[in-house]
Amino acid sequence: MQASASTWIYNAALKIAPILVPDLPTKGRFVAYRGKLDFLDDPCLHILKSHGVDAPTEAELGKRATSIIISLRDPRDAVASLMLYHSENFKEALTEVERAAATCARFAADPRAIVLRYETRFTEDPATIDRIAGIFGRELPRQDRDLIFDESRRENVEKLISSFEQSSRAQPAGGEDFYDPDTQWHKLHVGRTGEIGKWRRTLSEGQIARIEVRLSDWMGSFDYTPTRSPGVVARLMNLARRAA
Repeated sequence: MQASASTWIYNAALKIAPILVPDLPTKGRFVAYRGKLDFLDDPCLHILKSHGVDAPTEAELGKRATSIIISLRDPRDAVASLMLYHSENFKEALTEVERAAATCARFAADPRAIVLRYETRFTEDPATIDRIAGIFGRELPRQDRDLIFDESRRENVEKLISSFEQSSRAQPAGGEDFYDPDTQWHKLHVGRTGEIGKWRRTLSEGQIARIEVRLSDWMGSFDYTPTRSPGVVARLMNLARRAA
């Protein structure tokens, strides 16, 4: 999901793969909502990042994947982050988060999947690197684990992103933002606090209610507690259905 440290996971996997699978070249790529997948026939180890895709793309990725890593975050925080850092309006942010949440839910019970929750602060635990390494079926040497974890610390990632600004690798991403296509790190990733629960001070009561209604079942499945009682949410859902 958005703002769930998915880019952190993606880069960790990109660093782990060449160590544990040295016989295959590793290629990373972001897959958009309606992404073309013709590159999957290239003879290499593909590490893919996405935030929810359309049904045909999802089906093809699901058929091809050998391992799946799902990063979850409270959808209210995910919406708040898109609005705060990507200048999206509420409607756009909620639509994107719904798409990502739906894709995550469909794969969460897949035996190939491991699920990481942002609220556990998994980016601050070196054991997360070991969990990611586990998808390759081999143990990562301790010194490599420690090096990758150190490179993944927030302060070191921000230094890396700052170095891209003067590099020919940087690609424009709208407004003052830019990104590095190899790592998918954006300038907008710099300066974030990683705050959990920011939705409480940044979203209006109406916005919170709409998220909780639209994602009520999803939040219940993944133990995210709504601000309203189940009965109130159910009544709001019924009203929303009638209005639609």
